[in-house]
Parts: sequence; C-alpha cells; structure tokens
Amino acid sequence: MKKDDFFSRYYLTERKSPWPFAPVSLGYNRYVPHDTFPKGNHPPSHVANYLITGRILDTVTLVHVVRGAGWFQSDAHPQRTALPANTLLFIHPGVRHVYRFDEMTGWDDEWVEFRKEDACPLLAEFGVTPENPFHTFPVAGGMAKGFQSLFDAATAESGSGPLLAAHAYRILAEALTLWRHDEQAHHADSKVEKMRELLESDLVKVRTLDELSRVCGMSASRMRFLFTQAYGISPKQYQMRMRIRRAQDLLANSSLSVTAIAELTGFDSINAFSRQFRKATGLSPREYRTTDRETMA
Repeated sequence: MKKDDFFSRYYLTERKSPWPFAPVSLGYNRYVPHDTFPKGNHPPSHVANYLITGRILDTVTLVHVVRGAGWFQSDAHPQRTALPANTLLFIHPGVRHVYRFDEMTGWDDEWVEFRKEDACPLLAEFGVTPENPFHTFPVAGGMAKGFQSLFDAATAESGSGPLLAAHAYRILAEALTLWRHDEQAHHADSKVEKMRELLESDLVKVRTLDELSRVCGMSASRMRFLFTQAYGISPKQYQMRMRIRRAQDLLANSSLSVTAIAELTGFDSINAFSRQFRKATGLSPREYRTTDRETMA
C-alpha cells in the first residue's frame, strides 16, 4: 500500500471485539517542518483541546517515531522530552499527555491503540510505566514492517477482525521484546562498567575475577564474556594493562625504586614485575626509566 500523508482507522464502536488485542485505532502521519497539526479526521475524544490542556484516553497507544523528531510530556513525565527517530512511546490510560512533531524537523509517526485490559498487563510485566513510557533504539526496522502489514490488513478488512488483532499483537510483542532486550543490554553494560571501575580503582590489591564478579552480581564466566566483548581483552588482561601503565607513569615521573613501584602495582616480587613489564613494553623497568629520561633530556 502506498503511503499518503495521513491514514487512520478507528474502531471505537468495536472495543468489545472478541479478539484479544483487536486495535481500537491505527494509522500514520507524515509531517513536514511547520506543517498543520493535527492532520486528518479524528474523533473528538482524541483531539479536543489536545494542545491546550492535554489528552486523556482510557486505552494504551503505541507510537513509533519513524523519521524526524518530536517531543512528549505528561502528568507522570512532566518534563518535555525529545523523541528522536526510532523511539517507541507508550501512552498509558488515564494519564494526561501531549506529544507532537518538532516544527523544525517534522516527523513520520505510526500508531496502534489497544484496549487497556489487553495491553496493560504486558506493559507492567515488561516494566513499561507512565514515568518511563518511551525508549529510543539504534534501529527499529521490524516495527515499520509490522505496521505496514497492519495498514495493509486494515485497508482490506471491513472491521477489527482476527487478522487485524494478530498484526496488532505482533507489533506489541516486537516493541516489548525490543524494550526488554534494551533494558537487559543496559543492565549488562552497567555491570561491565562497574567491573572496569573496580579493576582500575585498586592496583595494589589484585582481586580475582570470581571476587570482582560477585561484587558486580554476575557469574565469572558471564562477566568474562561480556567484558571481553566490550573491550576486546579479558578482565585479567585489562587489569594487567592498567598495572603496567601505572608502573610506566611511576617510573617516568617519580624517584621511587623499582621494588617500591612493583609493590604499588600489585606484584608479589621484583622478578614477576620485571617479567610482565618486559612482556608488555619490550624493556625492563630500569631500561624503561633510563630511556624515558634520555628522551626527555
């Protein structure tokens, strides 16, 4: 189906459809910079005083920002917040809200509206709240494909039948799957960052991966995998790199003995320190200090 600037279907009289996740409404908008808002025909419940006092619906609406940018605010999220492309926004029932495109950029958005009894339990399960109603993703290409299938079905269907319900549910499932994966990735990223900070915070007391992983709340094997994926080297290798860098700094900028520097960087003996330092730099600690000072001179 070729897209015009506006498309919508409202099934407000069919909210009691026997099909779970049968859409209450669906559609898309294309707004260019400084465009008229809103476009198309909408029922009074969806547009009356929208930009003046905000809108309250008794349904759940999923909005996908496809292109451009816009903004959102609500009673539960009072700060006006930018919505860039690839953002998914959930409008919760009973929450006064306003969202629209940015006048300077315009935007393309698409939406599907659900009965609250169908969608709210899933939103709660996936941690989508009125206070945290949107997420921006690196890509959300599957959403556009799902919406296109929904719009094609809406054009062919005379009402809110099983095919529409199936397509609408698929879109909701895709959105919540993206949401959960993003939350899990953020959670994992925060643990990896905590591990990195721990590795750098105390180079004198060298703790094992098992000890550090317990502090971060993750198994050692999982932490090793995620850390290596993020930094290209294992936590043990990263820690050794930081210890050698600290030793290089002390050799170049202090008069501390090599033995004292070995102790300050967590080595049990001068031999172990010299071996690891030469492996990393190609020079012994004393050679490095002499070479560095000759270079400075």
